[in-house]
Amino acid sequence: MRRFQGLLIVALILASAAVISPGKSTGQTVTTLFEMEDPVDDDHGIDDFMYPEHSRFAPGVFDLTYFAVRDDGTNIIFDLTFRTLGGNPLNGPNGFSLQLIEIYVNDGTGTERSAMPVSDTETEDTAQVRIENGWKWAVRANGWPRGHGGRYNTHGRWATGDVFDVQVSASQATNTVTIKVPKSVVGSPSEAQPWYCTVLIGADNAGAWRKVILYEKSLEFIRWLPDPSPARADWQSRVIGAGVEPRPLDILVPFGLRQKDILLTFNENLGTYAKVLAVGPIPGRPYFTVTVTPSSGIVETGKSVTVSVDVRRFLGYSEQVNLTATGLPQGMSASFSPVSGTPPFTASLTISTSGETPTGVHTLTVTASDGTLTSTAQIKVWVAERVFEITDPEGDDYGPGTYKYPLSSYFQGKQGLFDITKFMFFEDAQNYYFAVTFSADRLGGNVWSGEAGFSYQLVEVWVDCKPGGETVPFSRDGPRIKIEEKNAWDFGLQMTGFYKPHKAKRNWVVFAGELDVVTGVLTVSADLASRTIVGSLPKNVVVQHLGSLPADYTWHAVVISGSQDGFSEYWSWRVAVPEETATEAEREWKILGADSEAYSAGVSPNVLDIVLPPGRDQGRVLSGYNTREMGVGGYAVVPAFALTAPGEGPTEEKPTEFPVLPVVVVVILIVIVAAVAALKRR
Repeated sequence: MRRFQGLLIVALILASAAVISPGKSTGQTVTTLFEMEDPVDDDHGIDDFMYPEHSRFAPGVFDLTYFAVRDDGTNIIFDLTFRTLGGNPLNGPNGFSLQLIEIYVNDGTGTERSAMPVSDTETEDTAQVRIENGWKWAVRANGWPRGHGGRYNTHGRWATGDVFDVQVSASQATNTVTIKVPKSVVGSPSEAQPWYCTVLIGADNAGAWRKVILYEKSLEFIRWLPDPSPARADWQSRVIGAGVEPRPLDILVPFGLRQKDILLTFNENLGTYAKVLAVGPIPGRPYFTVTVTPSSGIVETGKSVTVSVDVRRFLGYSEQVNLTATGLPQGMSASFSPVSGTPPFTASLTISTSGETPTGVHTLTVTASDGTLTSTAQIKVWVAERVFEITDPEGDDYGPGTYKYPLSSYFQGKQGLFDITKFMFFEDAQNYYFAVTFSADRLGGNVWSGEAGFSYQLVEVWVDCKPGGETVPFSRDGPRIKIEEKNAWDFGLQMTGFYKPHKAKRNWVVFAGELDVVTGVLTVSADLASRTIVGSLPKNVVVQHLGSLPADYTWHAVVISGSQDGFSEYWSWRVAVPEETATEAEREWKILGADSEAYSAGVSPNVLDIVLPPGRDQGRVLSGYNTREMGVGGYAVVPAFALTAPGEGPTEEKPTEFPVLPVVVVVILIVIVAAVAALKRR
C-alpha cells in the first residue's frame, strides 16, 4: 500500500511539472495559468489589410501565434510569441521595435469598454475597437518605456486613468515578448474570481497605433487596397470616413470564432466600433486540440491516402483521448494508428476508397474526445476516377537559369516559393482538377491575404484536348513563351490566391479563338500544409465553349509558375528585369537576372518554373528565345507533356499504316510465282 501511495505521489508531481516550471532568471516557480495558440497567417485585420511596404515590416511581425498567462509568485507574466519579431530595427530599449501590444483584463468587476488612448492629450488615437467584455486594468507594451516622446508607451493603466510601471523584455531567438505586472498592484486570478483577457496586436508608430489608409502604396501606413468593385470601394470610403476601421492586425479570439467576423462588427452608418471579445477563463482548465496535416488529400478510386493527426495538450492535460472519423461516404473507410493515446501524440489516419465510393469532394470530420472534452478538425478528400501525376526537379525556380528573387524582405530568406515539385491532373463526373505542389513550406504563407488562401504563386496550365488550337498563351506578355504547334492549346487557366481583379482579371479560364477570359467558373483553393494549389473546372464549361471532345485524343499540357504581382500590367505576372540596370525599386520588387538583350527585345520569359517532359532541360528551353525578333516572334518555344501515364488512359487512335517496302516486295513475289506457274502450264 505504501508503495502504491509513493507511486501516486510521484505521478502527481510529474503531472504538476507540465504546468509548473522553474523560472529561468530568478529560480522562482512559474505556474502557467492559461495558454492558447493563435492561427498562423491571420495578421491582416479584417482579412485584407496589408503591411506597410517599408522593408523593416517583414512578413509575420504582427502575427501572434501563442499567448500565455503565468504566475511566478511575484508577478503576473504575459508571454506573447510572434511568427517573427523582425529584429529590432529601430533599437527599442525593450528589445523590439515594430509591435504594439494591448492587453485588457477584467476580473468580473470592470465596466470600461473604450480602448486606451495614446496619451492624455491624444484621447481619440486608439485601437478603434470596443472591448466588449469590459476591463478593469490594461497593459500597453511597445519597444519604449513610458514617457518616451510624451506618450504612454509601455505602461499599465487602470480604467480610472491611473498608470503604473510594468517590465517588458523580448527574445529575438524565440520571437517572444514578455510582460511582467506586479501582483502587489493587480492581484491574481482564482477559480472563484477568474480573469478574462482581450488581446490586440498592431503596428507601433512612435507610441500610437499605425493608421489604416485606403491606398495601394505606402511605406509607413497599413494599406487597405481600394476595391475594383464600385460598391465595395464606396463602402471602404464610408468606413474610413466614419473613422471606424479597426487598427489591430491580429487579435486573440475565443475558440470556434473567426477574427474576420469579429473585426467586421463595426457599423459605419452608426459610427460604432468592432466588438472584440475576451478569452478565458484564467486560470484555465487543462484541454487538448486536434489538427490534421495535410488538411486535404487526393486519392484515386480503389486506393488510399494517409495523413497525420496531431493531438496537443495544454495546461498539463493528461487523460486518454480517442479518435474517430465521421462524414464518410459509401465505400470509404478510415483507420487510425493508434486509435487513442495520452496527449501529446501523433496518429496516422488512412482513408481507403473502393469502387463504390462516389467520386468528388468529401469533407470528413476527425474528432478527438475523452468523453467530456472534444476537439474537431476537418479534412477534404478528393476521390477521382483517374489520377495522372508528374514530378518536377526541386530547386529549379530560376527561369532560364539566371533568375533570382526580388530583394524585398517578403522574398529574401525564403526558398522554393515558385518551385513546382509535382503536378496532378484528375477528374470526377463533374469536374477537371489541376493540382500543383511547391517546395516552399506553407507556400511561403498567405502574406497578402489572398482570398484563395495563398499569395505568392501564379500558375498557368495550357491544355491541348483536341486538334487545332493556339500556340501563344492568352496572357501573352505575362509568361512570354510559345507552345509547340503540335500541342497547341485549346483552353488555359490561371490560378492565383486572389479572385478580385486589380490591374487584370484573375483566376480565369480562356478558350482558343475567344476574345476574353471567363471568370467565376474556376474554383481555386490551397492547402498550405501540403504546399498544394488546386483548381477545379466544371466539365460542362469546357464542353459549352469547345463542344464535344474527341474520346480518342491524348491530352497534353504545359504547366508554368511565376510570381503573382497585383500591380503588374501583364496579367498579374511579376516581370523579370536585368539586374545590372535595375532601379532600386525594381531590385526590391522585380525578378532579377533577365538577359539585357532579351529584355530589350521583349522576349525574356517571366516564367520561373515549368514542368517538362522527361529528358528536357529547363534552362535550355526557357533560354531558347530569339533576340533578333521583337516580341511574340522571338518567344522561347516550350514543349507539352502527355496527361496519361504510359500504357493507360485515353490514347489517340491513328490510321493504320502499312510499311511500303514490304508490301511492294510481297506484290513482286506474287507476280513472279504467278508467272512461273503460267509457264509450267504451257
